Amino acid sequence: MENIPEVTVVIPAYNAEAYLARAVDSVLVQEGCCYELIIVDNNSSDATARIARDYELRFPGQVRLLAEARPGASAARNAGLASARAPWVQFLDADDVLLPEKLQRQLIMIRPDLDWIVGTIRLRSQNGKETDADIATDLWWGLLTYTGLGHLNANLFRTGALRKLGGFNEEYLNCNDFELFFRLVQAGRRYAEDLVPGAVHIHHDGPRITNTNRVEMARRRLELTNRMISHLKVSRPDYFAANRTLINTALLRVIRKQATVDVDTATENFYRYFPGGYRKKDFEAARLPAFLLAYPVLGFGMVERVRLLLASILPSSLKGSS
Repeated sequence: MENIPEVTVVIPAYNAEAYLARAVDSVLVQEGCCYELIIVDNNSSDATARIARDYELRFPGQVRLLAEARPGASAARNAGLASARAPWVQFLDADDVLLPEKLQRQLIMIRPDLDWIVGTIRLRSQNGKETDADIATDLWWGLLTYTGLGHLNANLFRTGALRKLGGFNEEYLNCNDFELFFRLVQAGRRYAEDLVPGAVHIHHDGPRITNTNRVEMARRRLELTNRMISHLKVSRPDYFAANRTLINTALLRVIRKQATVDVDTATENFYRYFPGGYRKKDFEAARLPAFLLAYPVLGFGMVERVRLLLASILPSSLKGSS
């Protein structure tokens, strides 16, 4: 009798010949559970498909190669989700890795009332330094800051729950992971936290399936942030009122992120959302750099242009918090 896998691992891959074997090998060393691996080639022009095919031939029935012509990580992940045979699904970027025992540990955590496991991610910089990203104690702060509700590589999801939500939103070529997390929260899907790092997100200068358009990414992130804020206003008015300064801070951080790629549009958005300008009392000042106090004097656009100029000429050791 064929073994039904407990978890399906989906790796979307676009021109990932330099990294794919490392990602696949990190899956194949997982022990203590039954899994299948689906590699989704997303229009690669290098040896990605050949490498994936080699794994499929070496591990028949366990590794499968799919091709998805629609561009973008969302489409590739949805193709894998649609083909998944297991009740739980694990997504892994082709240039990142799972840590040993990740799948086994999180499968043990599963309960009937849970639809996802929020996992801790380990971040590896280009100089090899590693840090672990904490899971936010406040769910909404984690969502609004795009850092504190786990990481797609570190999380685990109930396959049926994602399918009921329609999978990843293919209109979002970027920020599609947190857009999905937001809809899971909206739908009342319950989760448990795994505080042991389960995957490593590896920073590099090479191509990524999610690196499509930084200007579009900044626009989508602001759009998603406003969707979250609108939800809080309507569905969680008490939380919204009690955490207004925190929400303002998250919104300002997204606008400042937009300024790094489109300062003119970010300046328009700053005065659109904060027509009274920057007033320290309206924000969680401890969560923002002190130089923002120059906004009322020099204006948002000028301050951000100076910040970008300094960031381009100063060594990283002198840049400090921005």
